[in-house]
Amino acid sequence: MHGSAAGYIRAMAGSGKRFLGMRILARLEGMTMHCARRVVCVSEAVRDLCVEIHRVRHDKCAVAHNGVDASLFQPAPKFGTVRTRLGFAGRLEYGKGLPYLIEIARWVATRPDVSLTIATTSTPPDALRGIENVTILAGLSPDQMTSFYEQIDVMVFPSLFEGFELVTLEALASGVSVLGKRVGACDVFLRQQVQWVGELPEDAAGFIEQADVLLGRLRQHSDPPAMHAFIAKTFSIERFCDQIRAQLQD
Repeated sequence: MHGSAAGYIRAMAGSGKRFLGMRILARLEGMTMHCARRVVCVSEAVRDLCVEIHRVRHDKCAVAHNGVDASLFQPAPKFGTVRTRLGFAGRLEYGKGLPYLIEIARWVATRPDVSLTIATTSTPPDALRGIENVTILAGLSPDQMTSFYEQIDVMVFPSLFEGFELVTLEALASGVSVLGKRVGACDVFLRQQVQWVGELPEDAAGFIEQADVLLGRLRQHSDPPAMHAFIAKTFSIERFCDQIRAQLQD
């Protein structure tokens, strides 16, 4: 289970959409899990949704956090200038925190010491076009993401729901600090008190009020070589595959 359709629907309750297709997928996910001998979830939060919503037995579920090939990402030096370079990567939609991101972009336009770079496969909405200090890299392919991480110091992650997103692992492997909501990998790292990950306030107004303190703390703790080593050792693809194999043998 890389995510949860039922959990996604719950998180998107404020969007006003009906999610008919996603509801069908949620039903299919539940049927599949009940038929399976073991259910391997990419995070504790996904496992808890499987147990709570689909009534899958807790002892039938295991957790194996996603992994990345850290060798693809170089831990370049960060916070090298007075300007703090924020970044966002993902689809520009409600579930990824688009309203929050728009407010951050408008705030960035008022700050000569902050910039925002957005990497997306989506068509940017008018609300994000032509904003000072905001750069949009549209249509960026996966093999171009390393160049994106080289251009930022802090990843902002206002997503409303994630299973265990790879972008957070990639960012840390690149020496990029992360400021995110309590979802997916960000939630796991916040619970583990990983010092390179900070909690994004619930709303954009809270972020704007606390931004200097939050960004200053991440600047203070930034250590790209240690961040890269942490991901390479603890969140490798090899470790993920070994955990899956162990479940097959159990």
